Amino acid sequence: MILYKYRGLSNLRYVADILCHERLYCAPYTELNDPFEGFFYFEDRILEPCGDWERLYRRSDVSQLVGAELHGTRVCSLSSDPWEVRLWALYADSCRGVVFEIEFPEALDQLHKVNYSRKLPSFLEARSDLKPFEALTHKTAVWQYESEYRIITSDSFWNIQGQIRRVIVGPRCSAEDRTMLERMAPEGVCFVAAEAKETWQAVVSKLPPDYKNTHGMPRSTRRMT
Repeated sequence: MILYKYRGLSNLRYVADILCHERLYCAPYTELNDPFEGFFYFEDRILEPCGDWERLYRRSDVSQLVGAELHGTRVCSLSSDPWEVRLWALYADSCRGVVFEIEFPEALDQLHKVNYSRKLPSFLEARSDLKPFEALTHKTAVWQYESEYRIITSDSFWNIQGQIRRVIVGPRCSAEDRTMLERMAPEGVCFVAAEAKETWQAVVSKLPPDYKNTHGMPRSTRRMT
């Protein structure tokens, strides 16, 4: 499965960490930008004297689930769409940043597709086995443009050694920044340039087939932490 990580260059440390250590940072879910992140409703039903069932809803959040606080639930957000202009604007410094194309195993227990709906998710009150990932894989429809997948884990970093296929450079990224990124990248990682045209999401200036990232440091000499 191919997924994408948007990154701006205003804080170069985060981009350098991906390139030099070949890993993704997983943030505590409470630090994500959706104010309703991790919230959901427990649904209960009571039988009224008239014979009808009435639904009652009680709002809760991930921190109240068993194991959520103990293990420190963390999230790394990815997207299946590398050409969504709103993602470039929000998460890649208004097209000055980059998008990492990363290959993930098809069967990865910690990787989840996000589901979108008009309202916060609800779960039956009787469920005592509700896991944090079940709540954290639901978001309201206003975020649907993100086409999000999530790594949900208790680890601070997720290893992607050897999984970066290419780096898509934003149309406003300077030549100096691109050269700097190429020098930090693992050997063999390809760089391509996105162009802002009328149908910009479909336009990529591909480098020649024989292109090689000659700046990149061989993985055998890279220091992993």
